[in-house]
Amino acid sequence: MALMAVVVGVLTLYLASGQLNTYIGFGETAARGAFYLYGVDVAIRFFPLGSGFCTFASSLSHKYYSPLYYEYGMENINGITEDDGSYAGDTFWPNIYAQYGFLGFFIYLFLFICILKSITRRFFQFSNGWIASMSILLYGLTASFAESFFTNDSSVVFAVVLAIYIGNDDNNRKK
Repeated sequence: MALMAVVVGVLTLYLASGQLNTYIGFGETAARGAFYLYGVDVAIRFFPLGSGFCTFASSLSHKYYSPLYYEYGMENINGITEDDGSYAGDTFWPNIYAQYGFLGFFIYLFLFICILKSITRRFFQFSNGWIASMSILLYGLTASFAESFFTNDSSVVFAVVLAIYIGNDDNNRKK
């Protein structure tokens, strides 16, 4: 099971690495790059619980315009200015590790491992149900590096479709 979690994690990072490099390449001049770079600093600075609700990389952090944006000089970056918050909620992971700290980040990872365990408990590996469930999970994880996937409308569809594949009845569980 641990091997499967590592494989899924490595595959997700591999698929997302090109996009992450693009964001980091723009560095502090683009919203996503700034969120990824400064988010780590925020998480370290407010270790272990993070900076708190509505403070970083979310639409609510723009609505209440977080003082962290001024502290990190982000108030002039397109899409996260006081007047334009079009990119304020555009990333997922910086939102998690900055606002909820390393503790919140590891709780999210734990939840994904629980979903992974549930999938592998219910289906034989490489069966149609297992492949479909793993594809949905891998898509969600990959998409979360490029958008706020788990906090927007897509997450509802993700949860419903994954619940259909996983189900909760004993008939789906492998013997």
